[in-house]
Amino acid sequence: HTNNKCVRSSRKHGHHHNSKVNKTSVHKPVVNNSKTNVLVLPIATPNVANTINEIDSYIDELLTILRQHNYEQVIANANALIKRWPEQIKLWCILAQAHANLGQHDLAESCCKQALNIDIFYAPIYFIMAHIALERGEATLRILLLKKAHYLDHNFIPPMLELAEIYTQQGNVNKATKLRLSALKVLDSLPKAATVPMLDEWTA
Repeated sequence: HTNNKCVRSSRKHGHHHNSKVNKTSVHKPVVNNSKTNVLVLPIATPNVANTINEIDSYIDELLTILRQHNYEQVIANANALIKRWPEQIKLWCILAQAHANLGQHDLAESCCKQALNIDIFYAPIYFIMAHIALERGEATLRILLLKKAHYLDHNFIPPMLELAEIYTQQGNVNKATKLRLSALKVLDSLPKAATVPMLDEWTA
């Protein structure tokens, strides 16, 4: 049901630039404005055809800031974007990650609930919730959430690797090996330039 590449898209979306500027043109988001990671929202545009590419472009920029550990800026930018696109589940997930990395677990959980209201079958939500459970010391709940994420999307690598590590610690080598081999199979199917979502966006 879920396409995990939506969370951390490695695609680069091209923008068509006309020689003439018109009121319906979509402007590329500005990042690192005045030496700060500030996303500048474009003017309102009726050009619906470019909306998906526009949103994906913003999400890519947010993920870049997230990997730079500038969580406060991610929160500010994500909230601004959510005001414009409240039904974009990826924005809620990024906001949840930023809050979780700051130790703001209640706010992160609230974001996850908002995401679940949009799509209860979106695997990354459960992976984020598993991290929140880990930080809260809820080991059993963490495992259940990781299993849920894996069940919903067998190509979503992060829960596979974390479950494999848990099974290894429990002495269940067969399950751990099976999951790691499955993860490698998914990795082999990805383009060389692709990156795995949610593996480099968490605090240590």
